[in-house]
Amino acid sequence: MLSYRAVCYLLGRQIFIYPFTKENLKGIGYNLAVSPHAWSLTKGETLAKTKIKGKEALIVDAADIALVWTNETIHVGKSIAGTLRSTAMGVMTGFSFVPTTLCPGWNGVILTTLKNMSCRVGYLFIDHPFVTIAFDKTDMLIGSVGKDPNLGGRVGLLRDRLKIQLSDDALRWIGEDFRQDIDHLKARIAKERPYDELPYRDDVDVILQVDH
Repeated sequence: MLSYRAVCYLLGRQIFIYPFTKENLKGIGYNLAVSPHAWSLTKGETLAKTKIKGKEALIVDAADIALVWTNETIHVGKSIAGTLRSTAMGVMTGFSFVPTTLCPGWNGVILTTLKNMSCRVGYLFIDHPFVTIAFDKTDMLIGSVGKDPNLGGRVGLLRDRLKIQLSDDALRWIGEDFRQDIDHLKARIAKERPYDELPYRDDVDVILQVDH
C-alpha cells in the first residue's frame, strides 16, 4: 500500500482526485464522499432524499442494498491500483460496504455497493465521507481501462443489466466533461491547483520509493 507521503507526491502526477479536500486525505488513503445520486438495488429506483438538521441525506430502507456514486472523479496511471473499504462511521451507522478494487488506468466516478444491515431506515449524508480508497503500485498494466464510457460510474451496468432508470439529472451529472474525459479532468485540476499545499510534493526519498 502506498504511504501518505507517496500519495501526496503522486497526486497530480499519477493519481488525480476531484473534487479534493485536504482533510479527507488520511494516513491509509483518501475518504470518498457520497454523491447526490444513488439507487435501491431491491426496488430498482432512485433513493429518496431528506434533510436532517439542515443536511441533505439519502434514505436507505432497512435491509436494502444501495448503489451509490462517489462524489469524486478519480483517474490513476496504469501502474496504480486501489482498494475501497468502509469507513468506521459507515460501520457504526449500520452499513456494510462491499469491498471493491480500482483497476489501473481507471477514470471516472466509482459505483459502490452498501447494505443497510440494521432493522431501521439508514441515512447516507451527501458530501460526507463513507468509503476509504487505499492506493497501491502494481505491475499489472491494463491499457484499455478509462477508454470505455460505460466504465466511469458503470452507467451501462446500471441501465442495461440492472434495468435501473437513470434520471435526467443523474445523466447530466455523470456526463459532465471532467467526469468523462481525462484531459478535462486534468485541466480543471491544473486550474484550481488543489494539491499545492500538501507536504512531500518534491521529497527525494518519496520519488525513489514510487519510481522503483
